[in-house]
Amino acid sequence: MKKYPNNFAIFTPDILSRGRDYFKRGFVSIISESENEVVAEVKGSQNNVYKVVLKFDENHNLIDSDCSCPYLRPCKHKAAVLFAINSKEIEAIRSDVVKIESDKSAYTTSVIKAAYSRRSVDLLRKAKDLIIESRYRLAPEKIFDLTVSLIRTMYGAYYYGAGQDVIKRCLVDLLDNLNYGYEDLLSLFETCFEENDAFNNYSQGQFLETLLRLEKCSLAAQEAFVASYFKNEKHALGVLSSASFESPKNDFQVFPPFAVILLEAAPFGTYPAFYSRALQEALNTADIGSIKKLVKHLNKTHNQSYIPESTYEYLANRGYFEDLETILLDSLYEYDSDFESYVRLRKYLSPERFKELAPRISDLITNKKFLNAVLLRDGAMFPMHLRSFSVKKLTSKEIFFCKEDLDESVKAEVVLLLRKRLTDCKAKGKESTMDLFYALLFLDYVNDFYLSAAMFEPFILNAISSDTTLRAIWLGIVSRHDLWKKAGIIPYEVNYVSN
Repeated sequence: MKKYPNNFAIFTPDILSRGRDYFKRGFVSIISESENEVVAEVKGSQNNVYKVVLKFDENHNLIDSDCSCPYLRPCKHKAAVLFAINSKEIEAIRSDVVKIESDKSAYTTSVIKAAYSRRSVDLLRKAKDLIIESRYRLAPEKIFDLTVSLIRTMYGAYYYGAGQDVIKRCLVDLLDNLNYGYEDLLSLFETCFEENDAFNNYSQGQFLETLLRLEKCSLAAQEAFVASYFKNEKHALGVLSSASFESPKNDFQVFPPFAVILLEAAPFGTYPAFYSRALQEALNTADIGSIKKLVKHLNKTHNQSYIPESTYEYLANRGYFEDLETILLDSLYEYDSDFESYVRLRKYLSPERFKELAPRISDLITNKKFLNAVLLRDGAMFPMHLRSFSVKKLTSKEIFFCKEDLDESVKAEVVLLLRKRLTDCKAKGKESTMDLFYALLFLDYVNDFYLSAAMFEPFILNAISSDTTLRAIWLGIVSRHDLWKKAGIIPYEVNYVSN
């Protein structure tokens, strides 16, 4: 028989409190119960037993009551009986809910198992939809367990050939609809990264890779992985070696402890840009051995531009001069055409140490394509190479990097050379266009901006239309020299530069 809580309104707060206490202490015994009447006995404080009769109308509202105690107003014994019969109703409801939960949970579990055994993407989607539909009906811990089970099945299925994109969309939809906060996601991912026979290293590696690409989940996934690493280092490294991270977006955030693990483990299948970001984040916490290991790898297998400038600054500021010197010399040795490696060597080594290393550096640059650029900047230090020096062999980019160290006699020759290159305007392809662009920057730097460069404007704007940074620099140069009218640039673009 359903009793409504508004029946308690006839009792004062102190009577309700004492009645609830009698009920909790087990003083109430129900003698009989029908749709409209309840008869009960309630034990009193002096071991007296009082008979209570409660009567209800068809809407279950209390319309009459009687108690054998001497209290004339609604008493604690009547309140105790009301608590008892409402408690019975609540327990019945709870029992029904548990049964419904059990049935719904069991059905969802069976769908998840079938999805795995049949390698069925359709069943994965169905299980995902069942969990989403039940998120407010089932207990949170049950939803959590079902979610973990489904994720393991998703990536177990992927291991056997299901489409990666389908799995990712299914995961994103599931996590979006569960509306988990950071702590919930952290707990979920920690559970998923635990060692599990049904969710092997490869599957977990693919799962980690997917999470890192999801802005909402990325940091929680990294922190969860770190927790997993400290629980079971061997297993975590197996997971890491199975992931191949894509090049990160510009706003990608790296959890510093995760970055340190990346540097120490360095499974090297990862995109260099990802390691570059990790290296930048980990500088203040990683050990020097890990930093050197990664920098050496990036030097040998990728362009050194993936090594953040902050890495060299970090090593110099903390006195790791020997390690810094080794890394810089390795860079000089590895790259035949990258003059930046030499410029960086000059920047971070003291003049005295550079002079000491001059004979060794001379050997390293003997057959380098940037030898002329070195001689343009520091020819006096390498007299044995001066015979082969030719300004005409220099790229405009190399000249630009030497802009602060040119002798006046050489500067005049360089200016004439760059003017001629711009007038000829024989650019073919992106590399040549970029070189001409550095010619413009150099002339602007020495306050000898070539007026005929205005004729060059339509060509360069078309060539660099996809590079907004270069376009902005060019427009800035032209507007600074008040050439925009001659170059035919509309005022809008000049305003764009100003903004």
